[in-house]
Amino acid sequence: MMTKFSSKHFFTATVMALVMAACSTPEPAKVSAKVDAPHQTDFPDLALAQNNALLVFFVETLRRDPLQSFPVSWVRSNPREAWIERKPVFDPMPHLDRAEVLRDPDGTCRVALRMNERGTHLLDMTTGEHKGQRLFLLAVFRGKDGKELHRCVGTYPVRQNNPTGLVVFTPDSTPEDAESLVGGLNKARKAINP
Repeated sequence: MMTKFSSKHFFTATVMALVMAACSTPEPAKVSAKVDAPHQTDFPDLALAQNNALLVFFVETLRRDPLQSFPVSWVRSNPREAWIERKPVFDPMPHLDRAEVLRDPDGTCRVALRMNERGTHLLDMTTGEHKGQRLFLLAVFRGKDGKELHRCVGTYPVRQNNPTGLVVFTPDSTPEDAESLVGGLNKARKAINP
């Protein structure tokens, strides 16, 4: 039986393959205990077109096996290390309805990701499966200066199922970079789901 494979699925599969290739460790035996800051992470094979952005959710793990997980740094002002599984648990890009920056009265900003109907269902299943764990949001986007950035932009602690289809997190970036991330996510969303 043949399945029809649309360009949207091809784009998503290609992006996921590139993210996984970029996250792989070339020589597992040489994994260092020291992890670079998130803004220094190198993803040489992944390039963005037309100021798009990519975002993928990974789950934290206690395993320190470089074949099954990899270290990531987060909180750029005071880097902390966590290990996340190599395989992403949720790809919001084909299911993203919109992304927006929310400004709080105190001047801080948060990023809101609103999923479509299918994405809401998948997010509910993903959060149900990973209750009590922390999801790490890894992104590739262009900063305000146009430089391509590859880093953990936030975490999402899963306390309960999320049937709302809305993910809100405080980005580990400047407000300008948060705007660039959201703009890139919305451009990529339009390219994936015209």
